[in-house]
Amino acid sequence: MKHFQYLAILLLALSGTLFTGCEHNPGLNGFNWILGVWEVQNKDTTTFEIWEPVNDTLYEGFNFQVLHGDTTIKEHLWLQSAKGEIKFSAKVYGHNENRRVYFTLTHQNMNQARFENKNHDFPTMIQYTKSGVHYVKIKYRNEDVELPEVVMEKVDS
Repeated sequence: MKHFQYLAILLLALSGTLFTGCEHNPGLNGFNWILGVWEVQNKDTTTFEIWEPVNDTLYEGFNFQVLHGDTTIKEHLWLQSAKGEIKFSAKVYGHNENRRVYFTLTHQNMNQARFENKNHDFPTMIQYTKSGVHYVKIKYRNEDVELPEVVMEKVDS
């Protein structure tokens, strides 16, 4: 019986389940509330943000505006679990030489996710807050400036 126990411990150690040397990527299930089509209507424009799952560790999104029937893509967005961290990244067209800017998850609960990048000029913090079933609030800020929250309504799952 002792030989069986030693063998079981050895197999667990070799498979990486006993020691934490294996990379663990947290899943994105806690972020399912962000999936779907969201919109906010302003005086002249309607802004949409669409999030879809690519797989268990990657969600992809787009932010675009419709003005007088013309559609302009503003941002390409990613929420990704890799190297044991969850990152939010955005490629804002016309800014940062159209390169992705990465933000690390610094706070999460069932209704909120905050991402930060202290090295970015603006924003250094992006926060998504679920407000009921049909609304999400998005906040952008740095040390000096905080924009008004954007409140988006869910129009499709």
